[in-house]
Amino acid sequence: MNAPEERLSVPFDIAAVGLGIIGVHHLTREAQETIRRCTEVFFIDSGYGEANYLRDLCPRVTSLLPLYEVGESRLPAYRKMAAAVVTAAMDHAPVCFASYGHPRFSATQRH
Repeated sequence: MNAPEERLSVPFDIAAVGLGIIGVHHLTREAQETIRRCTEVFFIDSGYGEANYLRDLCPRVTSLLPLYEVGESRLPAYRKMAAAVVTAAMDHAPVCFASYGHPRFSATQRH
């Protein structure tokens, strides 16, 4: 997987996938395939083994957790996350944003 011709055939520059509520145990096959087709995965999750598992699907994995600042509003971190993902997509699409939970529900950082 991750062949250049496979990445060129995807219908997106940025994909958003959910990692489930208990991490990679809930990762769907559709999410796995989406991650495999991306050049980079940006993720927010602190589950044990998450980064290593994602790295098996896509060699370029970036944690966005360091953008959170203790005691600060999350909104500036979300803006930095969005900027990082969009900048990467403009440079080397397609990229993926992977976060805990479901990709559309109860997740402010994805909106």
